[in-house]
Amino acid sequence: MEGCVFLNRGELEANMRFLPIWDGTYEVPDVIGFADYLSYREDFCREILRRAQVGVTGSMSEFPYPNTPGKVRWMALLDPGDLLLYRAAVGPIAEVMDCKLGSEVHSSRLAHHPPAWRLRKPKRPWKAFQQESLRYINEKATRAMLQTDLERYFQLIDHDELLFFLLRCGCHEAPVGLIAKMLAGWRRRNGLRGLPIGPEPSSLLGNVFLLPVDDRCRTQGITHLRWMDDMRLFGPAEAVCGQFVPMLDTQFGQQRLRRNVEKTYISSGAEAEARIQSDTLASLGVVISVNRSEGVERARALFDEEVRGRPDAHPGTFRFVVGVFRIENDPYAARALLENPEVLNIDPRVGSEYIASTALHDDQVVEMLFETLEESASERSDARRMHLIRTASSRSWGTAEGNVLMSIALNVSEQSPVRAWAVTAARGTPEWNQQEIEGLALTETDRMTARAATATLRTAPDRSSVSRFARKLERSRPGLRFTARWAEARA
Repeated sequence: MEGCVFLNRGELEANMRFLPIWDGTYEVPDVIGFADYLSYREDFCREILRRAQVGVTGSMSEFPYPNTPGKVRWMALLDPGDLLLYRAAVGPIAEVMDCKLGSEVHSSRLAHHPPAWRLRKPKRPWKAFQQESLRYINEKATRAMLQTDLERYFQLIDHDELLFFLLRCGCHEAPVGLIAKMLAGWRRRNGLRGLPIGPEPSSLLGNVFLLPVDDRCRTQGITHLRWMDDMRLFGPAEAVCGQFVPMLDTQFGQQRLRRNVEKTYISSGAEAEARIQSDTLASLGVVISVNRSEGVERARALFDEEVRGRPDAHPGTFRFVVGVFRIENDPYAARALLENPEVLNIDPRVGSEYIASTALHDDQVVEMLFETLEESASERSDARRMHLIRTASSRSWGTAEGNVLMSIALNVSEQSPVRAWAVTAARGTPEWNQQEIEGLALTETDRMTARAATATLRTAPDRSSVSRFARKLERSRPGLRFTARWAEARA
């Protein structure tokens, strides 16, 4: 593959160390944080380079993750080798494109340059995005705001439009060609539309693809700020902001994108401030910094008023209040979240990690948690069940809980990440049986579940039997050899 001559093993290894960092915040985390591949990174990177030379991409699937109430995003689950190769291929593109973005773009900016590139952590850039927005609407020339985003942005990015745009911007043909081959492989084999949602390389590509929008705003003298496809354009009056809409629609149309009409707002004054930032959260943060006990009481009141029983609660409010409870080790909201699991869908990872850190000593919470795990699988429940199973994996359980977990792990109608985490959590129960797990590792057609089963063998009591099985698994399923070696080394 001509597109791989710019890569070497060292560059792949440099990128590997960032995979577990990204995984630490990803909506669908790996069961062992890619520890098996990291432990044998040299051999793994050699294999990925060989795969790239012949143009072979691995499998890709998608996992439903709740977005707004009633809707889901389909998060990409890439083969670990593809994830690494995708990241390495985007590095040279990031080097060229990041410097073309102006200071008005706060999302997905480089913190470290290639080959071991890394994006800035989002907390400070997001705060700057919010503060600059508030500053603009308090100035006479920019007191009104047009706020909009794009409809199904990542899914509607046209591959050819993106690739030709990158070449026109001066990106080298080699990395662009490699990305083209990867996208084509996922499109052909897995029906991918647009960019895979979730991986950092997609965030970077999606961010730079909107550079023409930034350029058009600057050319027309329009003050604007952007966080990915969340755009805020400012003017002296609401009527002036309304005149920006046709310009945006023209630019979006040229890129085969569509403005989200339902999320397009024009406002000014107090209404604009409210759309930007919650005064309640800002004041609560000050109270907590001065008086922690009073701050927790106010957080409880805010939870009761704006989150309890409300699946449509603002995600920022949910994360802030649950974060306060977690920091203060306060289990106040745990039962409420499990009583109405749709509220947990506001952010399944944040909510479940809060329950894991504060409330697993509560027998009623445990009972409610496992009752939630037994609910029927669906696009709306899969993510919260997966994260609650992750919660369960943090400690040991008895036979009843082990039965629930193993029944999920063996249920072929469940989503792959749900099954993989169920196998992982079952490791701490009497229902985990080495012979059954070895059979699952050998015969399970779902690779993610088979790999998770293999990883649990590290806790098997008989190290010699694990070693014998690892040799057998390497012969029969070479794709699991790194996991088998990793489990054997830790048995």
